[in-house]
Amino acid sequence: MAGVIGACPNLVGAVVYANAADEGSLEKAQIPLLQHLAGDRASAIGKRAGVTTYSYSTAKSFCFATPFGEDFDYWAESRSHTRNLTFLKPLIGGPYFDLEDIWDEHTYYEFADRSVEHTMSTMVDQPYVNHVPTVS
Repeated sequence: MAGVIGACPNLVGAVVYANAADEGSLEKAQIPLLQHLAGDRASAIGKRAGVTTYSYSTAKSFCFATPFGEDFDYWAESRSHTRNLTFLKPLIGGPYFDLEDIWDEHTYYEFADRSVEHTMSTMVDQPYVNHVPTVS
């Protein structure tokens, strides 16, 4: 992967999935970089010099975000997807929402504060519930 990110002058940011053991060999870039590292590492979250790093200790390998793969981890992939959106939207001029903060605020108002008004303030203008019948 060395040299790939720097070879594309039109890139405004990059997202990399890797194993925590490979962190030292990851490419350094002149653009904002988001790294998702599978496995244990000393610190879970790091932000320095344009590089944001998250680790997923339950993930077996960097393939944790590949659906139907042997190492697919739904919860780690879901969290990394949200972090990807939060990271990329400001870089491409899309609407920016810190989805993790909004979710934390929503669940606080719903379960701790138990305020319908505050809970609804964290949702879209016309929220709805889609009931899907299932057979058990």
